[in-house]
Amino acid sequence: MLEIVSAIPGWAWTLLHLGAIGLLLLWLCWRSGSPHMLLARLWSLVHGKPQPGDRVIRAYLASRSTLMQFRAVTGVRCRTLEDTRRLIAWTVDNNEEIGDVARCGNYFDLRKPGLKLAPPKRWEFITSLLITMVCGATLILAISALTSQRAWVSVKNGSGKGLLLAPTNFEVWSTARHFTAADCKTLSGEAIAKRVGLPVDDVSTACGWFGDPELQPLIDSTVRNQHLGLSFLIGLLLGYGLPAYRWFTSAVAARGMSRRLERRVSEQPAAAAIQAKPESGQDA
Repeated sequence: MLEIVSAIPGWAWTLLHLGAIGLLLLWLCWRSGSPHMLLARLWSLVHGKPQPGDRVIRAYLASRSTLMQFRAVTGVRCRTLEDTRRLIAWTVDNNEEIGDVARCGNYFDLRKPGLKLAPPKRWEFITSLLITMVCGATLILAISALTSQRAWVSVKNGSGKGLLLAPTNFEVWSTARHFTAADCKTLSGEAIAKRVGLPVDDVSTACGWFGDPELQPLIDSTVRNQHLGLSFLIGLLLGYGLPAYRWFTSAVAARGMSRRLERRVSEQPAAAAIQAKPESGQDA
């Protein structure tokens, strides 16, 4: 009989598939900077004719689709096709990869095209790296705390030390040591306090919580509020950390490209001199 049991209903898988397709479409629209591709497909689906009859409009829409495809594939948001052609010619002339242009972000002028005159400053590297590291470390702690089912509490009018409360035991946050309801019955308050690093008064008060019928509802309510607060904190950390990471990687990519371009400029006279020597020998 168990073979007919389904843990997840079929409609849930359908919703998951539709959600995944929707996220993919939204990502493509964001990456290309326009919903043009999505709207073009919808129009083709509804109207039945993929291309308009007018030749000028058809050519315009085809060129715009080409531009959107370039943006989505490369991640470089050139404003027009003419800017795109100039950028491609620049990458060929300077032996640069289009992915490095995308990684440079705002440090690269797409209309010029080329790197902006002001290179990334040292403080930009340091600041963006520090923000990324702080947000990343805090994010790891917040996610690990989000998975915990313990309530973070402290004894009112006590030492103020954080306690991770479960229905049958406490864990002292600062020392990572715990004591249980059984310890409260078999050991003295002084012995528990010495073992876990809490004042005796805090241990006596905490032991009095075990067996209280309101303990479990208190834990559930506190954990629920903690999860809401941590979810909001994770959103803030992502909101600050991801742009900081993008800032740092863009600065690193721009500095690397600047050094490569400078090296090529310095190597050009030497290469020209090497090419000129055989020619002068043939003239002689």
